Amino acid sequence: MNSIFISYRRDDSAAICGRIFESLDRYFGHGNVFKDVDSIPMGVPFPQYIASVLQSCSVTLVVIGRHWLDVRGPNGARRLDNPVDNVRLEIESALQHTNMLTIPVLVEGATMPTAESLPESLRPLVLLNSAQIRNDPDYQGDVHRLQTALQTTLLSRRQMPMRASVSADGSPSVVAKYDPGRPNRGVLITLGVLVVLVIIGASVLYTTGALGSLTSGIGGGGGAGAAVQTTITNFCQALHDSNFNAAYVYFSPHYKQTVTSSSDVPNVLSSWGTSSDCSEFGNGGFLNVNGNGAQDSVSFTVNRPGLGTSSIVATVKFVKSGTGWQIDSIVA
Repeated sequence: MNSIFISYRRDDSAAICGRIFESLDRYFGHGNVFKDVDSIPMGVPFPQYIASVLQSCSVTLVVIGRHWLDVRGPNGARRLDNPVDNVRLEIESALQHTNMLTIPVLVEGATMPTAESLPESLRPLVLLNSAQIRNDPDYQGDVHRLQTALQTTLLSRRQMPMRASVSADGSPSVVAKYDPGRPNRGVLITLGVLVVLVIIGASVLYTTGALGSLTSGIGGGGGAGAAVQTTITNFCQALHDSNFNAAYVYFSPHYKQTVTSSSDVPNVLSSWGTSSDCSEFGNGGFLNVNGNGAQDSVSFTVNRPGLGTSSIVATVKFVKSGTGWQIDSIVA
């Protein structure tokens, strides 16, 4: 699971960003820092994948070098002005997370861009307090200040994220409260007490039979989550086999008012193409069960006339029906 997400532009700051990544990776442990789009599986939609990664992160570092603002694509236009530019999508996703601490990190002598120089969706970035990482001989000191500030944020356990604010002198107001080399006794004692309480509580729930009903609403796991995933699996298998009568069985009476016959099953994403297959997207990472309702992200294979086959991720909503679940809507 990642805790820190690093957004950067290769053409702008690849070398210094690689050094920052190595420093943070050593400090926080391997696997806690996400940097490069190279690890994204082929064929997976970038926006959805980045959104799934950011869900597991507490901090996004936006690394800005001297050329970050003006890097251009093959057509000569600024990449940042492209709505589907990877870096732009990363920052937009981070800014939309209310519990995410987003920190601009200025490198190679860069300064913060002005609001007027940014697309409107990125302009909140200029209101955030920035950190500075300089080259040697200042690198180690700058990175240490960033590490201790991030340590404070991660120890706040996301529920109480620290937000950067501008100090009177314009310097970062996030300060280190913990020495990473020394365990915080109060934190360890609190965690120990919580572990004991969880064990006792789980024992009581298990003996009273309440544990099953409590965990049945956890998506991606047992109970309701597993039942929803069974519906997805069976529906997608029927769609793959072109057994539209069997697939239609998994639609709720409400959804059948929209999809009026089994022959319309391949057209549930008619604005995108004819669907021929589907599968759960993100291995259940987007599955959310809430009472008698649930929703998940499902990747559909669609065939577009003249454009060939492509993958479209749609939000599938479910409604509880007896001991099972039925599909109540499919929206891309």
